[in-house]
Amino acid sequence: MVFNMNVGGGQSIFAQSSTRLNELDAELRDKHTGKPAEDIKPLVLLALRRIGVSLSDAELVAYADAVSRGEKFRFHSG
Repeated sequence: MVFNMNVGGGQSIFAQSSTRLNELDAELRDKHTGKPAEDIKPLVLLALRRIGVSLSDAELVAYADAVSRGEKFRFHSG
């Protein structure tokens, strides 16, 4: 079976996901830097689900902590 990974304009689904994730990441850090990570965690979970990204519990905690500090989080693919 062959999957067509290209969508309109020749941009791959993976490139679109990466772009949406980067935009969401910047938005979350802009709005929530300085807030407690525990307060951010549910917001991050909902935002990531909205764009179809899931993280393990440990990654979610690490990501919420990075957002709280205004730091960039390195997402792992695969």
